[in-house]
Parts: sequence; C-alpha cells; structure tokens
Amino acid sequence: MIGRITGAVGCMLLSLASATAAATNSHAELERVARDLAAWLPGEYSTYPQVYLERRLGAMPEGEHGDWYRVFGRIEAPQLAPIVFYSELRSGGPEGVLVGEPLLYVLTIDDAQRAVELRSRRLLDARKLRSVLTRPALWSRLALDPHDVADCILLWRRYGAQLRGIAGEGGCAAAPEGPSQKRRLELEWLLDPDELWILEAGRRDQTHTRFFKARRFDCSAVLAARGRPATRTFSLHDRGGRSWIRQDGGGGEQVELLRGLLPFGDPPQLRRQIWLTLYRQPGNTIVASSMELAGGDGRIALEAGDTQLSCEPAPAGPGGLR
Repeated sequence: MIGRITGAVGCMLLSLASATAAATNSHAELERVARDLAAWLPGEYSTYPQVYLERRLGAMPEGEHGDWYRVFGRIEAPQLAPIVFYSELRSGGPEGVLVGEPLLYVLTIDDAQRAVELRSRRLLDARKLRSVLTRPALWSRLALDPHDVADCILLWRRYGAQLRGIAGEGGCAAAPEGPSQKRRLELEWLLDPDELWILEAGRRDQTHTRFFKARRFDCSAVLAARGRPATRTFSLHDRGGRSWIRQDGGGGEQVELLRGLLPFGDPPQLRRQIWLTLYRQPGNTIVASSMELAGGDGRIALEAGDTQLSCEPAPAGPGGLR
C-alpha cells in the first residue's frame, strides 16, 4: 500500500520537476530564480508527515526516513552578504537535539555557471549562540569562522514548477546523525513554496527525504482542575508539533497538530487534512482527535472530558517564518 500511495504522491511532484522550464538561465532569469529562492526557502520544516505515513502504512524497502526538523530564516547581516539565511537542523522537532552546528547560507548569482549559488558558511562561536532568529539585535554582530571551509555549495536553476539545487563536486556535506556515524552527503535539493526534498547519497531506493513547510499556531487548553478551569496557552507547528498540557510522574497528556496528505477511509486514501490529537503518555494512546479538511481558515478544536483544546494560525514571525 505504501508503495502505491507514496509512489503516486512522488509522481505528482517529480512529474512537474521533470518538465524543465524553457528558460535560458540568462541573468534576468537567474534574478527571478534568486527572488523565488529567497521567498520560498524561509520557514520551519519537518519530515514528520513522511515519517507518520511510513509508520502508518509501511516504510519504503530501504527503511524509514529520518525524523528531522529544519529551519531557515532570512536575516539582515550586511556585514556578511546581501542575502543571508540562518539555518538549524534538529532531530525530532524544534526542541530536539541540535545536529551539527547552526549554519549561514549565502545566496549569490553565478553568471559563469548560469546558476544561483547557495553556499553554507560557518559562524564564529556558533554553539554559543541562542535564539538567533528571534533576536534581530544579534544579526549585525554575527561573524564568520575564519577557519571556515564551505561544506555545501548548491547551484540552483528553475526546474518546471520548482527550483532545483545540485550539489557541487563531492556532494553537499551534512552533519552526521551521531558521533560514530559518517557524514551524510546531500546530492540534490528540490524546492517549491511548501516542500523541500533532499536526496542523499547511498540510499539505494533513490527516495528523497521530504521536509514539509510548517505554519505556527497559537493554541490554548482549558483544563478543569477540581471544578476550577485553568487555561494554558502554547505554540505548535502544524507538521507534527507536540506540547505537554498535563504531566504527572512519568506520564501525562500531549497535544499534537498534524497537517498534510493523510490517510482517510478504508482502504486508506490520501486527503489534505489537519488533525488535532490528544495523547495519553506513556503509550501514545489516543484520547481524542479532531479532523478538518485543509484549505479552510485553519482553526481547529476538540473537547475531551474536562479538556477543551483550540488552535488557530499565528501571525508571521521574524526571518520570514510563519
């Protein structure tokens, strides 16, 4: 089943990608590519919708893709370059373990190669930096590591309805998944306004890791405590973001917000939906769930016993995050 479903989804996007645009890669066209890249790349991304489907319907023959959270935010740092993005990669979610170091990506037009170049740069004292995207006052003080060697150079061109970034010779080095593991090599990035697909070397099934762009939601939980309700507010992203609303000893209750092409009906068919789910931990037991078809105003709510939950889209934040 997973082969049929993920194969159909993959064909929808890659068929667009294979229809390469009839562009000359002139300087004017490269300026348009640079504008689209600068507009599309910023955001929070999560691979959890892909992981969820693989766990629910069955993984690809080579196994489950990794559960990653990645953020790109455009920052104003003219002391470094005119167009700069700050990026972090974490395992599992925004509060997960930082993988490698935060990076800067610098965007320039390379007329000689008829491409838009996106080059990674390492920050000085990167591990000491905290909350860079939400503290614009820091941006003018950022400096590059003088011993920096670019581990990632991507050459971007228009590719049908998408943008395609091809890694330079030797691949695009990515941080290892653990201290005993080899560095991963990324060969290709495919980008549109809603998704970033990354193809890694060594994966024999040649399937991309799919990063889905997330939206931020402002959520509230009204909890009845001994007859007196208490309200808790929190923020979630809608690509599998989770938050505790109650904790007791080794367990409690968690809320999850998930948007994407999700299974519906029996046999399952994929439909664009957003789910708000209340889980009991340990055990990841579903207490209650609410589903809305994607495309409405984005608001979603549920009621379960003495708990009322509601979430609505949050305003855009710094760095182009939404």
